[in-house]
Amino acid sequence: MPAAVDNLAETFLAFWDAAKAEPLAEQRSLWGTRYAGVYPDVFRLYDAEYGGDATLGAAIKRYPDVVRNIREVSAGAEAVITDAAKTCADVLGVPEGTGRHVVMVGRFASNAWADLFGGVPTCFDALELIPDAGALTMMAAHETAHTRHVRLTDVPFDGATVADTLIKEGLATSVSEAAAPGFGDEVYLWPGFDATPEGEPVWAWLGAAGRSERNSPNSFCATWAAATRGRSGATSP
Repeated sequence: MPAAVDNLAETFLAFWDAAKAEPLAEQRSLWGTRYAGVYPDVFRLYDAEYGGDATLGAAIKRYPDVVRNIREVSAGAEAVITDAAKTCADVLGVPEGTGRHVVMVGRFASNAWADLFGGVPTCFDALELIPDAGALTMMAAHETAHTRHVRLTDVPFDGATVADTLIKEGLATSVSEAAAPGFGDEVYLWPGFDATPEGEPVWAWLGAAGRSERNSPNSFCATWAAATRGRSGATSP
């Protein structure tokens, strides 16, 4: 069965069409009544992970720069995600199954993540930070791999150990490459980004990931994913 895709971005676009010419105070009000308030369970989870709406004002000021991309990516999101989910099943050698995906617009906190939502492993894709269909393909494949990994192994999304995190992120990165082949390692680790949140070019971040002073799970994941790039059979659980 194909992936189930809930596209909240279309509701965001309707909100933005109504709010774009309004003063900031009215835009904030319409955000609640015309968008976030329509999906209270989604934004309860989002706020718990990324904080409340203290960043909303800053996000509203940035939406004009990305709303065209949001509109374009949203239009093809269901087909992109369905294809990415099928690739994930093929790489892992498991039945395609029915995955759940939420396509949304957040407040520039994260481009994609996976979590339990209503007790179901769910992928979230935030289009304000996903500039094109290629980046969505990579993120949808990556997060789908996380949800399938959780279902197959019972390892929690945040990883029980550093070893769990290494396997989880390396596996998901390999699935991203299978879904959208032909890019450099840094693109699969930072799809849609030229620089890290700290401003470091992503290629430089990757090159430094193995240095001992950057001794963190994410740095190990980057090194491991680069070393196993293209060896998806070796990363299957």
